[in-house]
Amino acid sequence: MNRLRFILCLLLIPAAAAATVAPRYIADPYGVFRTVGAPTHKQVNLRIVKQDRLQAGCAGADSFVLGNSRATAYETAALEEIYGGRFYSLNIPADTWRGIELRALWLIEHCGPARLVVSMSPMGFRYGFFDESYARMEPAAISGRADWLVRADFLRAPVSALFTNAASEGQFLYDPETGHWQYPAIEARRAAGEPFAGVDQCALRGVRKYRPKRYAGQKRAIARIRDAASAAGVDAVFVVEPLSATILTRMDVETYTGWLADVAPAAPELVFLGGFHDFTLDGLNYWDQTHFRPGPTTALLHQALQNRDGPMVGVWSRPHYDRLTGIVAANYAGHAYLCDGKSGG
Repeated sequence: MNRLRFILCLLLIPAAAAATVAPRYIADPYGVFRTVGAPTHKQVNLRIVKQDRLQAGCAGADSFVLGNSRATAYETAALEEIYGGRFYSLNIPADTWRGIELRALWLIEHCGPARLVVSMSPMGFRYGFFDESYARMEPAAISGRADWLVRADFLRAPVSALFTNAASEGQFLYDPETGHWQYPAIEARRAAGEPFAGVDQCALRGVRKYRPKRYAGQKRAIARIRDAASAAGVDAVFVVEPLSATILTRMDVETYTGWLADVAPAAPELVFLGGFHDFTLDGLNYWDQTHFRPGPTTALLHQALQNRDGPMVGVWSRPHYDRLTGIVAANYAGHAYLCDGKSGG
């Protein structure tokens, strides 16, 4: 009998643990709604977690960074040194231009910011392409949808996201005070001198001409942010991302210059970090083909702010955008050797 009791006790311990944990994963699998326990900070729920911070006193900030995951590279401490004030990074992994626009308008209405720094590039998630998937994960305050609908949509999100979350434990580090996140293991390797190994993606080229429809939503969102900021006396700074050479080699020059000529004029001024140059050609400056590192990006930003309307990396005003587009076209031509004999387009 004692042996039977011992076995039953052994079985009851994991059963009790499961009974404690199960409600959370049934009612709130992503740790978003605090149904059971506190929320966790993971890529899948940063939309909710960051909105919570904003609604609790605008995260203690008077200026904000907006963009998808790449915008985490714009260090708030560096921006405070450059522009003054207190910054919070509202970068959202896989953010859409619809989401960026809604967040900017919410900030202007509810936080009265001094400044918005908006990250942009021809690689931005399309305004409508991802909306159906990601809009249902937007917090109710942003989307205007009922809270229970947002909760229901999180519950019907792909189960695979739970496994992705579990696999990312220890790999994804989030700072709730600044809004920044990073990949600590990769950052340590880059800091130790191990570069990102990507070389080119020329064989993946497939876009041979610029398609305005693809970027119409981005153009519209930038214009709406610009107009709302101007009307409220908010300084809006638009920064063109330093996409890696790995990404640039898969993007035809017609796409980049077409985007620059069509979308960029929606912004009255650009801090241009793009094109092929020492930064974008150096794998030490990137965690992966998509994400540039914060430290080196700060140095590049300081470099750009010293230049006005030339050379390529610098601050450009709208009357000079045509010249910038020509410089970028020549820059692409000067690096055509990277794809010699490799283009799959």
